[in-house]
Amino acid sequence: MKQPRRVLVDGRMLYHSGVGVHVQRILERLVRWHGGTRFTVYVPTGCELPPWCGSANVHPVPWRAPIYGPEEQICLSRWARYRGDVAWFPHFNVASLCGMPWVATVHDCFHLANRQLYAPHEVMVVRALFAALRRRARGICFVSEWTRAEFKRLVGGVRCPSCVVGNGVDAAWRGPHGAWQRPRPYFVAVSNVKPHKNLAFLVRAFAQVCDAVGHDLVIVGKREGFVTADRAVAETARQLGDRVVFTGFLPDAELRACVAGATAMVFPSIYEGFGLPPLEAMAAGTPVLASDIPPVREACGSAVLWFDPQSRDSLASAMRRIVADADLATDLERRGRTHVAAMTWDAPAQRTWAMLCAAVSA
Repeated sequence: MKQPRRVLVDGRMLYHSGVGVHVQRILERLVRWHGGTRFTVYVPTGCELPPWCGSANVHPVPWRAPIYGPEEQICLSRWARYRGDVAWFPHFNVASLCGMPWVATVHDCFHLANRQLYAPHEVMVVRALFAALRRRARGICFVSEWTRAEFKRLVGGVRCPSCVVGNGVDAAWRGPHGAWQRPRPYFVAVSNVKPHKNLAFLVRAFAQVCDAVGHDLVIVGKREGFVTADRAVAETARQLGDRVVFTGFLPDAELRACVAGATAMVFPSIYEGFGLPPLEAMAAGTPVLASDIPPVREACGSAVLWFDPQSRDSLASAMRRIVADADLATDLERRGRTHVAAMTWDAPAQRTWAMLCAAVSA
């Protein structure tokens, strides 16, 4: 199979949660493994670039245009001047006018599955981008079989070669970890504030059990947007005083220590493409309570305690069980570590590279 010598990479979302982790971990491997290939990478302006951007075979290009707009397409169409053999778009906002072969990675179809959350013109733009992706991609990488099925349901059948690449877990999650002190034991949730992350549900479920279990709830991620979007949740959190803690952003080492020190991670999402935080918690030896939805079942197997993400009683019961049953907690810790033992970023990087090679060879 032909190896590309010049690869163009859309790295505009390097520092986004989810997509950004996927891009960074895969790119740092491709850059290291394929020193004879030149990687031209669009990078966000105003951010400190990751170390691999300083490699001799990487050419970073600053990006200034906003995503999901006409200016984005105009700027992406100018990529042709870099004369790449193939391009990789790690999100659905692909260059619909790009003249070279390209491969896209689809993480989820959230915008189409939850159209009610967006204005009509926003849905129209997303539909157009997904249609261009389906029509013109030489290859599509899906992060899960669930996402591939959602793509078929909401966009249409795949017309090009495709594969499931999945996500990996950084070795640093396997420890050792520093101490992260709280006056009481705690549950932890790592999430952004988007509605499908179901944080409102989590806070209300925790309110049912906080006195009985004697734990705090630590939410890692920004508070802005969450409390203004749901004032009832903000009021519930205020009524619980210091029992609900919003940490804001945490540096990587502190985040790992926070997760490793928790009694359990709670992952209450109602829509995901994959679900990486539970796997990271497993690697850190933390039991996981997770919403019973198909993509999380696919990612986590049997290594978590499931609850119904529509039933606060179901989550409250799971919280009580994990606190009261030390044997259950130990079993989940063991099963979790076993489940993620072989999950590194090497395999996703290898599959992505294979798709890029196939696109060039087609």
